[in-house]
Amino acid sequence: MREAVLYCRSRGIPAAMATMVGAAIALAPVGRLTGSPGLSVAMSVLATAVAVGVASGGLTGADPDLDRTAAIAWLPRLTVHLVAIAALAAGLPLAIELLSPSGVDAEVLLRNAVGLAGLGSIGVGLLGASRGWVLPVAAASVALVALLSGTPGGLAMVFSWPVQPADVGTAWLISGTFAGCGWLALARSQR
Repeated sequence: MREAVLYCRSRGIPAAMATMVGAAIALAPVGRLTGSPGLSVAMSVLATAVAVGVASGGLTGADPDLDRTAAIAWLPRLTVHLVAIAALAAGLPLAIELLSPSGVDAEVLLRNAVGLAGLGSIGVGLLGASRGWVLPVAAASVALVALLSGTPGGLAMVFSWPVQPADVGTAWLISGTFAGCGWLALARSQR
């Protein structure tokens, strides 16, 4: 138990969780206030991206070289950490959706959380912990622009995967690809 508490404190998890809850509470209801289903999806995507962006900074310690040379295996802990980020990033908007339905599918929330968590992990691997938030927030922003510009099709559909309906297979494929690449980025960072 003590090891888990120390891990959480060293990775900034309590502060990240508080910010994740705050983002979900602040952003998810905005779409409900307007009554627009498209805006509800957009705000849930943005809330998920902010939650993932905040939490992904904890995927690496203060000194990545020290983590890499540690005598303990970090990859199992980081895998659990990444899965927890995705679960919490999906769970918070889902809880709000259950309390106040707006028409956003649970499958869409899950798909977005998994894909954006992978992007957060890739961001940490490429840009470092302090800038790991950039890729999930950028992906959400591009998707929101595509959503607001009309029904995305063709190449725009690839960039708008977070705002696609639950039955679009391409969106699931992109999300899964980002999740797998994110885990591989974590595994590579431990070598």
